[in-house]
Amino acid sequence: RQCRPDLPLIGFQVLAFLWLALAQGNPNRRCWYLLSGLASLWAIMTKEMVGLVPLGSAVGYFLLRRQWKELFHTAFLGAIVLAIGPVAGWVWLEKALYHDTLWKNYFQQSVAFFMQAEHLRQPGWYYGWAILDKYWYLLPLALVGAWIALRKIFKGEEPRWGMILLWAIALPVGFTLAKHKVHYYILPSYAAAALLVGLALDRWIRP
Repeated sequence: RQCRPDLPLIGFQVLAFLWLALAQGNPNRRCWYLLSGLASLWAIMTKEMVGLVPLGSAVGYFLLRRQWKELFHTAFLGAIVLAIGPVAGWVWLEKALYHDTLWKNYFQQSVAFFMQAEHLRQPGWYYGWAILDKYWYLLPLALVGAWIALRKIFKGEEPRWGMILLWAIALPVGFTLAKHKVHYYILPSYAAAALLVGLALDRWIRP
């Protein structure tokens, strides 16, 4: 019940990460990148700027792996514009009409809330413990799947697994830096963990 207001945000974040993963190594990636931009926009509109986590994570991933073609792919840049453009336009319009901004009254306060909230302050290991406590039964298979995914990445096979690994760790690592921690903030990561579990099971079951 506690996470009901966040469910639309969680769903759109899952879609954004999934479509980013499907774009990797796909000759038709233009469509998937643009869809990820739309999902990020919907995530922002349903809750807050944390909806940009999938695209922001992808930017960091491309920079670390020096995938300049992907970073500057027109469809990926278009996804960023799709996600940010309407919000920026809305902020500008409200500023022009009412001499106030959504950024100051909502988005900026939201960022400050994550970084300064004291009533839900938790230690740095909070999300690690939450994963062990609530999803311990998935963790061994997910770790095996992560190992298989890493091997595929280093062999240059199925590049989407790099984005799926990023999907699995981006939110737990990112929200660990915030003072305000609630276990359901990292729910989108469990969808990626389920894909890693499936990868491990596929390796064992397939003859």
